[in-house]
Amino acid sequence: MEEELRKLGLGEYESKVYIALLVHGSMNGRETAKLSSVPQSKVYEVLYRLAEKKFVSILDARPKQFRAVEPGIAVRHHLASKKGELEELEKTLPPRLESAAKSRHREPRTQEIITVYRGEKSTHPVVMHKYLAAKMYVKDMFTFEYVPESMTREVVKCIERGVKIYMLATMKTKENRKLMQKMKKLGVEVRYFPVKEIRLAVCDGTESYQMIVNQKNMMDRVSIVIQSLELTRALEHYFDYLWGRAERV
Repeated sequence: MEEELRKLGLGEYESKVYIALLVHGSMNGRETAKLSSVPQSKVYEVLYRLAEKKFVSILDARPKQFRAVEPGIAVRHHLASKKGELEELEKTLPPRLESAAKSRHREPRTQEIITVYRGEKSTHPVVMHKYLAAKMYVKDMFTFEYVPESMTREVVKCIERGVKIYMLATMKTKENRKLMQKMKKLGVEVRYFPVKEIRLAVCDGTESYQMIVNQKNMMDRVSIVIQSLELTRALEHYFDYLWGRAERV
């Protein structure tokens, strides 16, 4: 079954997790990792990707519970989504490419100072960019529900090149405390202060990022990249204010 799911476009870990949920029913992240043989450090990232693809639903419980969507519904929805994406590309991509070819000798456009991204796939590169670009420090405020392995690798590289990392956890549970401790062991300064909905980050005091998360659906999020010194200073001032009141982890 894993091979067939991978032909549909699911990754190895996604296939293992979906089958485990089908076999064992609703489970939290730790149980899912154990019964799917997917590393616990990756299981939340995989579960949220499956939720975005409509193979998994997230139950309103603490700790979070995840349930497999009925296979017939999940597969039909996935195939219909892929078909729709391809049909849309068939209509829109050729004209855009032709337009790009015609305008290749024009003067470059003025860079926008605020860019908005919607959805988990679009926002993940934004999350990674600040660690790739940082030269002095990164101040990051988020839920700590899961930390992608790719992000962990970039954090390690930042610390190795002397970049200071400050992470403010906005939620504290038994599960994410382990992630906080993991970050601390890597050399990250971690504190906790409860903040609802808004997440933000600042890179070197020159660029900032704001993320607004729908509390009813963690996959529904909007990321804003801000290349404005004035707005970045305002957001950094807010972060520093919360950091000063935050609980040390």
